[in-house]
Amino acid sequence: MKNPELLREGLARQCYPKMAVFEPRHVKQFSETFFLPSPEQLAFSHFPQDAAWQMRSERSLSKSEFESLPEINTAFFNLGIDPSDVWKTVKSQEFKGALVHTFDLPAGVANVRNVPLSYQLPVGSTQHFEIVSASFEKMAVEYNKKWLPMQKKGDVFSIEIAAKSKGELSVNGKTPTSRKHATVLEYIVD
Repeated sequence: MKNPELLREGLARQCYPKMAVFEPRHVKQFSETFFLPSPEQLAFSHFPQDAAWQMRSERSLSKSEFESLPEINTAFFNLGIDPSDVWKTVKSQEFKGALVHTFDLPAGVANVRNVPLSYQLPVGSTQHFEIVSASFEKMAVEYNKKWLPMQKKGDVFSIEIAAKSKGELSVNGKTPTSRKHATVLEYIVD
């Protein structure tokens, strides 16, 4: 259940992510997240008192439906994830209540073309990952501490993974100037 106090604090952290309580100093960073978002995207983080202001193409959400939505951080939509795909995932019977974990990358560094959006991936499934990035020179999936490089064609990185056993799975990218890979997406296979 979303507590109004926590929602206000969460909204403040989304609007000013680098001014979080635990940050020792303020670092300016531009984010387009709340600049003209679609009503379908905004519905995950904002609940207007007047349902008419939801402006969704589908029916308006009730307060209890809004409160039952999974939490999404600002980095989620910075990856170019289509809100209509998120709604399909959330409404599917296989959905277990959490969306893929995303990390704070500058907008445009990576653009998700085709990835699973549910955080929990079923054991025995085959998962396809396709990400567009002109910034990353290499991308890889780490699955149960095993490093699996993604194929690169132009700016498109892709890989198909057979999720054969329980464990952790992350998608990572490396820029030419960085010595380390940055985590882009994180899942659990269960």
